[in-house]
Amino acid sequence: MNGLKKLLERLENRDMSFFGALGSVFVILFLRNFIEIFADADNLWTPISTSGFFIHYPLFHLCFFVAITIVLSIMTRGKILEVTRLSICFLPVVLLAPVLDLVLSAGSGYNMAYMFDDLPILIQRYLTFTGGSHRGGATPGIRLELLVIFLFIGIYIYLKTRNPIRVMTGVILLYTFGFILGALPSIVTILWTGRSSAGEMARMFAGSIVLHHFYSFNLKISLILLPVLLVLLAWWYRLYDNIKFAAILRNFRPKRALHYLCMSGIGMIIGFARYPQSDFLESPFPSLILFLSAISVALAWWFSVGENDIHDIKGDRVSNPERPLPSGILQSSELRHLSLIILILSLVAASVVRYSFFLPILVSVGLSFIFSAPPFRLKRILYLAPFIPALCSLLVCLAGFIIFSKDYSFIGFPPWVMVTIFVGFSLAITVKDIKDIEGDRLEVVKTIPVIFGERRGKHIIGILSIVAYLCVPILSHMLVLLPFSITFGGLTYRLITRKDFTEGPVFSLYYIFLAIVAIVVYFNIRQ
Repeated sequence: MNGLKKLLERLENRDMSFFGALGSVFVILFLRNFIEIFADADNLWTPISTSGFFIHYPLFHLCFFVAITIVLSIMTRGKILEVTRLSICFLPVVLLAPVLDLVLSAGSGYNMAYMFDDLPILIQRYLTFTGGSHRGGATPGIRLELLVIFLFIGIYIYLKTRNPIRVMTGVILLYTFGFILGALPSIVTILWTGRSSAGEMARMFAGSIVLHHFYSFNLKISLILLPVLLVLLAWWYRLYDNIKFAAILRNFRPKRALHYLCMSGIGMIIGFARYPQSDFLESPFPSLILFLSAISVALAWWFSVGENDIHDIKGDRVSNPERPLPSGILQSSELRHLSLIILILSLVAASVVRYSFFLPILVSVGLSFIFSAPPFRLKRILYLAPFIPALCSLLVCLAGFIIFSKDYSFIGFPPWVMVTIFVGFSLAITVKDIKDIEGDRLEVVKTIPVIFGERRGKHIIGILSIVAYLCVPILSHMLVLLPFSITFGGLTYRLITRKDFTEGPVFSLYYIFLAIVAIVVYFNIRQ
């Protein structure tokens, strides 16, 4: 036992780079998926779909893997990074299930599937380790694989704590979580409909049209697994370092992030007005689609924030010393790794929503990257910098619209909205430069306040903001908005030119005005 404990400690402290760990995890999971092609009788030796191989199956295994690291860390009071290194070393255990199924079935394989059962049968399966049936649910190979995993979990917790209660608690918690994952369609159907018939579960999770788009079983289950994984990853990072976790959350900059969420929301409102929906409550999937689209937009923004911080660290030491990099809470390499994970999650969420939503999100992320990062670093060019955030705003709005589009296209999106967003935000986006004057001057980023000085720069930006507000009724031909534009534009000018300028009130006025515009646009399109 002492020898085993020393071996585990060596594995916990083994050198493992970020990219080495990430690459190893995905290689093992993809290998498991490939072997499963031959071990799952339903596949008939045929490669599974792209959404199944690259999204659904990895999401399922990652949820269980991250849950294991969290429970082991909590039960043993060990550092989660050490537990994760050890867990990665034992990750090849997931290859056991398909290999054992091939051996035990003499090459014919078994049917690997989720458990579609009513509540009494689910309870029976839970109490009897999936009930011993291999016609559905856990195959013999999966059950043997789980036994190995739970044996390892029990031994590890015991070696670390010598506490049988903690061993039992850890194993029961992870068995329960794994069982919930395996019975996810049944549990979701029961919670949503209150009915527990296998037919109702099969109907809800069968491939069908949702919000004018076909969603396969793989995509439907991914809509549920991805939010679970996001919660687990956030929990993992909080256990890793609570101070860094809090700093990253503070760095989200919600006042600015809300702008892109509102742009996506405006697109959804236009799409819903153009193509009304009536099946929102028939299943949880319409709500999950909208939720994950917002998550994708928010994570894309978070990625752009990270890239901007990495390349603006010199200026932030002057203008924003409280941010994670200037304050020393995070190193550039840590933020870069975190930004990469955030980017992957954003794009995965976008691809789960639908391919036509994924494309504008991908392009907007690319634009935000060349806006902040060398060699282009477009934010340094005064006459080009305002257009990039405006174009990203337009792309996010188009992404929101296409969620409701009937023909997977942008046909039906009002051209005047495109022009208004691009022109209006190209003018108004310069407000963000006021608080960063000293940092931009140090970084040689040419903004209006840097070129004209703070006092004259504020007046110029205030005038541009008034023009931006006036663009909305003029370009949209909705003159009912003109009094609001004049009022909000004038108030914004006063706030910007004040000596003690702060962004908060300016953003508050903008979001109130945007809500008014959204209501007017919705009823204008519905007419």
